This record gives sequence, structure tokens and C-alpha cells, in this order.
Amino acid sequence: MGFAYILTLLFIAVSYLTPAEMAPGLAPYRIGLILAGLTALASTINLLGGMYSFQAFQVYAAIMFLGATMLSLMATGWLGGAVVAVVSFAPAVAAMVFVGVNVNTMRRIKLLALLLIGLSLFLTIQGAMGYYLGYREEELIVKQWASMEEESTGVPSLRRMRAFGFLADPNDLAQQFTVVMPFVLAFWRKRAPIRNLLLVMIPMVLLMWGIYMTGSRGAIVGLTVLIFLLAREKLKWIGAGLTTAVGAVGLLGLSFGGGRSLSMQEGSAGGRAEAWGTGLAELIGHPIFGVGYTRFTEYHTITAHNMFVLCMTETGMLGYLLFMLMLTIGLLELHRLCHAKVENEEEQERVRWAKALFISIICFLATGWFLSRTYAPSLYVYLGMGVALAEMDRRSRKPVLTGFDEGWVVKSLAASVGIIALVYAIVRLRWSG
Repeated sequence: MGFAYILTLLFIAVSYLTPAEMAPGLAPYRIGLILAGLTALASTINLLGGMYSFQAFQVYAAIMFLGATMLSLMATGWLGGAVVAVVSFAPAVAAMVFVGVNVNTMRRIKLLALLLIGLSLFLTIQGAMGYYLGYREEELIVKQWASMEEESTGVPSLRRMRAFGFLADPNDLAQQFTVVMPFVLAFWRKRAPIRNLLLVMIPMVLLMWGIYMTGSRGAIVGLTVLIFLLAREKLKWIGAGLTTAVGAVGLLGLSFGGGRSLSMQEGSAGGRAEAWGTGLAELIGHPIFGVGYTRFTEYHTITAHNMFVLCMTETGMLGYLLFMLMLTIGLLELHRLCHAKVENEEEQERVRWAKALFISIICFLATGWFLSRTYAPSLYVYLGMGVALAEMDRRSRKPVLTGFDEGWVVKSLAASVGIIALVYAIVRLRWSG
């Protein structure tokens, strides 16, 4: 197994587990920084060895998006902000590059998927220990009270599981559990009951348990989208819609989301709409470079709670259009891979994992509509897996992906405008109500 690939897996594991927070005594050793440097060096050797085609244009968009985050802070007059942006956000973009360059076989794709599943299961068990046994409860459990009177009793109405690092918010952790589920399902095989029990059924039950403990309403949206996309593979639109409706009712009936309501009139949803309105207003005031990377809360009391609004507000139209181009290219390439004609088992496996990854990213974006996940490392790992699958296709006998497509830009612009219009419509609807 390649040295660069092993380093890539270790880099991703450290990114998810954040050893410095789990075990503060490890903080002085800068494990993540050391792994990043070693992985970058090993990846460069692979690049120079001709193991990469340099045709993954979403990677170029991601690197330019990193540049846009730097410019967004420099445009405020803080030249040192460029360094801050690099230190904070570059590891996520690096993860995309590392995966795209070093995960160059289907076996490596599956091993990476197993790592992501394993990390999610570890976080589920760790959180359950805090939820039920009191293990590091102050760090792993968020307590919420419905009123001041209830808070005085010391007994919260809702306890929500979380993790460390970029998964320290219960909603972000629930998103992680949701988007890794398509990978779990990709390991299903016909007439293999023991394999399916160990690799699919038990992990799915644990992940659903984890989502329940997070009390995340956004996860209900993600699970609903997941159910629809999976049902659409087997059923027509009406059947998929009915299946999805039944699934959504079941999730609410089982008190997923902590038993809280889902409504635009509910206080939390109203706060999000107000934040989106602030984001649009600041975009008008800072149209090119935005208000500055990570500076949204300097203009509003809470964060944007929408990855697209956060992006356009903080990095302006420059960063937003690059971000959308990155997503569009990644999704369109995966969509073509999903519908490629297969002639052998290797191509069938590539299509299977392209479908799983496509669903995973769509679920990420669906939950990201309510979360500030623009810069989340996990998104860039998934996009990197898409790059890896595209690279495998380009090395095949009959590739379905061919160079740069001008349609990417047109579709990206259309999606960018459509999202802004939708956000504006939701804000107007909320304010008029």
C-alpha cells in the first residue's frame, strides 16, 4: 500500500478526531501539521511521477476559492488575514487534493469509505458514553432548557450529543452520520447475510442511534432526502415520494430532532431567516470580496446557518462563484459516472461508488442548507473522492469524462443565481409573514 495513501488516511483520521481536543496533552506536538507536511511531500512525489492527469478542474476551483478567502480578509485592510485563512482553511482543501491524488484504485476508495464509517461509529460510541454514562459529559453533551424556570431545576428538556473539532455542534455531527450512510449501503451484497449484518445492518443501526442522540432537526431533512434518492433508484417518482413521506412521518414519530417542531414560524427557523437576510444585505454592501472569511458574526448575532449564504456573505461573489463552480463540476462529473455503461466488474464497482458518493454529497448540501458548513473538511474529502473516481475513469479503456466542459460554467452560474433567488424568496416570505 502506497506511503502517500497511508499518510492521507492518517491525515483524515486526525482531522476528524482532533487529538489536541480529545487529549489536550498532545496539542504541543502539532500532529495534524506534521501529517499535512508529510502527506503533501509524498503526494508531490506521486504528482511528479505522472500518477495524476491534472484534469480535475474542481480542484483548481477549490484552490482559487482558498485564494478568495484570503482576499476577502485582505480587502478589509488586514493583510495578515491571508495567513489566517491559509492556516484555517487550507487543510480542508489539502484533504481534497490528497484524496484525489492518492486514492487511485477502487480498493483504496473502499478502504477510505471504511475509515469514514469507522470514525463515525467511534464518535457514536464515544458520544453514547457521554449521553448515558456521563463520560466527559460537559464536553460531549449539550444541554438545552425550554425556559428559565426549567433551567433552575438543573434538569434539561433536551440533551444533545456532539464531538470535538469541526463536529463540535450536534447538528454538524448528525450531518456526518447522515452523509456517511450511502457508503455503508454501498457495501451491501446479495446472498451475503453475514457480510451485510456486519458491514451494513449494525453500522446503520448505530448511525441512526447516533443521529437520535444529536437531537438534530436538520438530520431529518438529510434522512428524508436520503430516503427519496434511494427509493428513486427502485421506484417511480410517485412511489419514491410516498416512501419518503412515510419515512419522514416515522422519523418524527420516533422523536428524531428531539421532538421539536419543523416550521418556518418556529423561533430557531425565524432566526435563520433573519441571518440570511443580513447575509444578503451585507452581500449588497460588499459584493466582490464579501465581509471577510469567518467574519459573519461581526455583522449578525448568530452565524448564517446556511453554507451558501455564509459563502456569499464572507467571500463575496468572487468566492461564491468559485465555490459553486467547484460543487457543480464535482456533481456533474459524478452524475456522468453514475450513468456510465459498464462492461466489467471494475466498472460496475466504480458506478456503484459514484452513486453512493453522489447521494452523500447531495445529502451534505441538503443539510448544509441549514448549517454553516462551507469550509467543513468533510465536504472536501467527499469532493476529493469524486476526483479520485474521475481519475480512475480517465485511466480506463473507455473514459466517459472528457476535458473541460463549457456547460459547467453555465450550469454553475444558473445554480448560483437560483440559490440567491431562493434565499431571497424565503427571507421575504418570512418577513411578510
